[in-house]
Amino acid sequence: MTPTYDGVTPDPVILPVSAVISDDAGERRNYDRILDQVSRPLMQQAREHLTFTAKPTTYPDGVVSNLEFTGNDKLRPTWRSPNLGPHVAYLSNIIRRTLTEQMREQTRYLRNHVRARNALKEVVEMPDHQADRVLRSIEQNNAELSNVLLKQMPVLGEPGVWSEIVESVSKAFHTDAPENNHVLDRYHPSRPAGTSS
Repeated sequence: MTPTYDGVTPDPVILPVSAVISDDAGERRNYDRILDQVSRPLMQQAREHLTFTAKPTTYPDGVVSNLEFTGNDKLRPTWRSPNLGPHVAYLSNIIRRTLTEQMREQTRYLRNHVRARNALKEVVEMPDHQADRVLRSIEQNNAELSNVLLKQMPVLGEPGVWSEIVESVSKAFHTDAPENNHVLDRYHPSRPAGTSS
């Protein structure tokens, strides 16, 4: 979401409301439905005032078009004073879900990620960026040591090292989750908010 400068949230806080919408098919349908509440009636009224001319016109904003609209006076109240009550209710619900689901889940993920990185580094000391690569590899390769990672970090192939890393990472991600969850079920920052593992 584009940052706003109305002082409602302090800098540099940005509420990621678009993530809640894009991650949930139901919310995407609701978003389209809410937009249609203004645009559909407006377009129905505007249709009779739209024509295409043979010669393009240059409009005051610099746009050149052969679309001609003659309903300004009739439709001006529609876009000057639209009923945005449903939009406000929808956005309020999205903000609530952002705060109670998306941001809570992201906070939990980031806390567990730091915990997992530190646990990994207790087994094999490495810079943070390498530890993050190992964590990504655990997720992407179903906890199997990839040949690419092994070539880049041969220490991971030493007896017992990889299994100890996977176990340490798993414990770190289980801290906030039910005991029957697997580490790979928790390690998904792109999973929609509120989705259970």
